[in-house]
Amino acid sequence: MIEEIHIDVLVDDIPSVEDLLPLHGLSIYIVTRDDKGVFKRILFDTGPDSKILFKNAETLGVQLKPDLIFGSMPHWHHIGALDKFREAVHVIPSPPLAHASKRGLTHLPGVEGAYVLHGDTHWNEQGLALMTRKGWVVFLGCSVHGLRRTFGSSLLRLGRIWGLIGGLNISTRDNVNLSFLRKLKGKGLQLVMPLHSVSMDARKIILDGINMIDFGYEVSGCGVQSDFSFYK
Repeated sequence: MIEEIHIDVLVDDIPSVEDLLPLHGLSIYIVTRDDKGVFKRILFDTGPDSKILFKNAETLGVQLKPDLIFGSMPHWHHIGALDKFREAVHVIPSPPLAHASKRGLTHLPGVEGAYVLHGDTHWNEQGLALMTRKGWVVFLGCSVHGLRRTFGSSLLRLGRIWGLIGGLNISTRDNVNLSFLRKLKGKGLQLVMPLHSVSMDARKIILDGINMIDFGYEVSGCGVQSDFSFYK
């Protein structure tokens, strides 16, 4: 069970603070603390360019020393800097499958309370699901076929989702996926932090009308640094 989550958004298409370099892609540095006091450092995607990744990390005062690299999908703008982390464990999905897989949820080795959330389509995209006392906190990279089509069934099978962070693939007129987010909110979703693959205007719609947690930034994007606690 995860009790604390710290995140640093190191790569994203849109900056949340000055002096950071935006880039088409995604990278989130996640530090977890479980109920036994064990800390784990996960780099969720690397973005396409290691120079931008390391520069933004330096600007934010982040020392990148991940125990594990979690790749959401085998595409350059998500794992383009993978070769700079040879010593870390890599959890990367295989190339697109011939048919959609219905594997659902599998435990992430070596990280208590962490699971791989397998997508619903043949594209073989995967998310990171962290179990907390308040519900699941799920990190997604791109939702390449749209949030509901890519992860809808898998998300609904989880039960209560407290937080959803990352690439949701939503635009301002995407009523299907905005409605799906509202459906999740009705089932207990509190935090929605839209990043890569979500337009600026759609981010504002989500933050103003669906997200319930103030994480300290007017717009979610590169430079967000937030802490979340899940104690009894």
